[in-house]
Amino acid sequence: MTDDGDGTHRGCADCGAYLLGALRPDTVLAFEGHLLECARCQVECEELGPAVSALTGLGPDETVEPPGPAPRAVRRGADSGPTGLD
Repeated sequence: MTDDGDGTHRGCADCGAYLLGALRPDTVLAFEGHLLECARCQVECEELGPAVSALTGLGPDETVEPPGPAPRAVRRGADSGPTGLD
């Protein structure tokens, strides 16, 4: 991996994507090589791993109905009907 000048490597930004399975196959191999040598990424993956595992398989709640149309607002004024003035 290439050093970004601040002691991190480009692979350090890939922990979340790696855990979510969102990396391209060729990038997975490169990240796994990086992960073997980068203590920072090892800690980050250990910390994020349980959260990713907890979220895996969760989807939208299928029992929730989308809201219906908003009720029409009642306007006062010219459109409100007869005013009683003749």
